[in-house]
Amino acid sequence: MLAIRIAAALYSFVFIWGVLREHFNPWVAIAWCGAVILFYLRMRGLALIRRAGTALLFLLHIEYCVCSWMMVRGPSMEPSYHDGDIVFVRKWPYGWILPPLPGFRSAPYVRLSESLPAEGDAVVLRYPGLDPGGDSFLLKRIAALPGEHYRFADGNFIVNGKVRRSISAQPLVVQPPVFSTPDSFSDPFVVYAAANGVPTDGIVPPGFVLVLGDNSANSRDSRSIGFIPLNFVMGVCK
Repeated sequence: MLAIRIAAALYSFVFIWGVLREHFNPWVAIAWCGAVILFYLRMRGLALIRRAGTALLFLLHIEYCVCSWMMVRGPSMEPSYHDGDIVFVRKWPYGWILPPLPGFRSAPYVRLSESLPAEGDAVVLRYPGLDPGGDSFLLKRIAALPGEHYRFADGNFIVNGKVRRSISAQPLVVQPPVFSTPDSFSDPFVVYAAANGVPTDGIVPPGFVLVLGDNSANSRDSRSIGFIPLNFVMGVCK
């Protein structure tokens, strides 16, 4: 029983640390966690404190692993989603057990499942290094899955020989590439795509997906930022 409590306490500490480190600098995470530990040691007889901590951890798990709400930013998914829309994001079974930990912001997230989103799903992505200043969030649609052959030709996007949608190989509005390629990108093909966009003809690498925006003329998607690791998929929008 004692071993279970110690393991639960360590897991709770790491989870809360990761959440804080993801949104603030490491000193804020250190100060907050240190204050919680000291306060708990001084007030360890109060059941209310323990219950509040358990409730906080439960809510964080719901947010990171089950479901959440997000606001749409920009016109890239019009007419399906408009700037300012609030969308419900179902993270199960794509959610994370742990968010990124200090010093490993570009490392893969710890996933609950290896389940793949379906072609055509609108998904929320968290992409570290996409822009200066931290992680960026994107709402895009899954256009091709790992191992599928894709091709941009004659104004169409073709997957495994079948036309999936009409779209040009480049958006009309110039979109920037990835600002800082994550360290986990070791395949030269994937690194090239992050800096130059996906080639007009190729195969989606294992563990990655190709995403496109519904408003193809003004969408920052795989055509400019390359293939998206499945580890970056937070959940499916409903």
